[in-house]
Amino acid sequence: MKRRPTIQFLDWKIALDLEETARVQSSKDVPAYNCQCEDCETWRSRYPKVLPENILKQLVRLKINIDKPSDVYKFGRGYRVSFHCVGRILSEPSVFKLDENGEEIRSFTALEHAPHLSFIVHKQSKLIFQDQPCFEKVGNSELIRVEIIFDK
Repeated sequence: MKRRPTIQFLDWKIALDLEETARVQSSKDVPAYNCQCEDCETWRSRYPKVLPENILKQLVRLKINIDKPSDVYKFGRGYRVSFHCVGRILSEPSVFKLDENGEEIRSFTALEHAPHLSFIVHKQSKLIFQDQPCFEKVGNSELIRVEIIFDK
């Protein structure tokens, strides 16, 4: 297993498994595989304008192919885009919080300088209802989901 040094992505530190990440990035088991739908085309045309340069560079360091998300769909006034990589999350902010009813919900991190964007990184195993690439756990690496929400 080829591992890259720890990569900082916003408030998360990730030890990346390069070989497995390359494999899941080309997985045919995700909804947006080779998709040309309106939502996927919107993502491809908008991300260069929406994502700050430092975020683009960090996603590339995570070996995420930004043109090929795992899933893209309309969400509120914008879109929700997800990607997958493989490795270990070494440190992270709290990604779950309690709502007003005491139910556990995911908490996204918004960018101060780009309030139209928010991110979350978490173990895919915490989201059994979400589509994901086929992945067999090897050693202590896990499937990691990186999600972006952006306004139109």
